[in-house]
Amino acid sequence: MDKKLLDLQSKLEASKCAYDDVAIQVQRDEEGIVKVDEELRASRIQMEIHLSEYDNLYRSTQKISHEMVIQQQANKTLADVKKGIESYIKEPQDHIEVTERFQIR
Repeated sequence: MDKKLLDLQSKLEASKCAYDDVAIQVQRDEEGIVKVDEELRASRIQMEIHLSEYDNLYRSTQKISHEMVIQQQANKTLADVKKGIESYIKEPQDHIEVTERFQIR
C-alpha cells in the first residue's frame, strides 16, 4: 500500500509539474495575444489615417482636375477670341497695304 501511495504521489507531482508547464505556456500565449491585439489596433489606426489622407488627396486631385478642364476651356475660348480680333484688325491693314501699293507716285 505504501508503494501504491508513493506511486500515486509521484504521478500527482508529475501531473502538477505538467499543469504548471501548461499554465506557464497559457500565460505566455495570452501575453502574446494581448501584444498582437495591441499591434492590430495600432495598425488599424494607422490604416485609417492613411485612408483619410488618401481620400483627401483624391478629392484634391479631382478638384484640381476639374479646375484644369475649366481653365483649358477658358484658354481655348480666349485663343479663339484673340484669333477673331487679330483677323478683324488684319483686314483693314491688308486693305490699306493693297491701296498703298496701287497708289500713283
